[in-house]
Amino acid sequence: QIPKLKRKLSKLFKKMIRERDGNICISCGKIASFVQAGHFMPDGMTGMTRWHVKNVNVQCSTCNLTEHGNSHDYGIALDKKYGEGTAEYLKQIARKNNYQDEVQTLITLIDCLKNTPDKYEEVYCEIFKKYEL
Repeated sequence: QIPKLKRKLSKLFKKMIRERDGNICISCGKIASFVQAGHFMPDGMTGMTRWHVKNVNVQCSTCNLTEHGNSHDYGIALDKKYGEGTAEYLKQIARKNNYQDEVQTLITLIDCLKNTPDKYEEVYCEIFKKYEL
């Protein structure tokens, strides 16, 4: 059940990111005809940053795939967009490995994205605050 819920959440989450950011790549600033929801901290590292709204932003395919995330420029852009220290904060969260996906957590995030996407960051923070630094 968890893999299916993760796929569903990823689909809804990436759609929200694309709608939020439009078609301007966070890393290089170029307008892209095809955009991807690129992770600053790779989604395979930890579940805590996988669906964090500041960790995932629109990237062009060149930065996300060819440049393997273009993490240097991505980090600089994160600090400009969300405030100084954001990139380092996300790195610290990603190093924590005490999070395990739970069915109810995934269902809650899915329901939020379906019904009240404008509340997603608030719901996410409430769920994950017990895992914070």
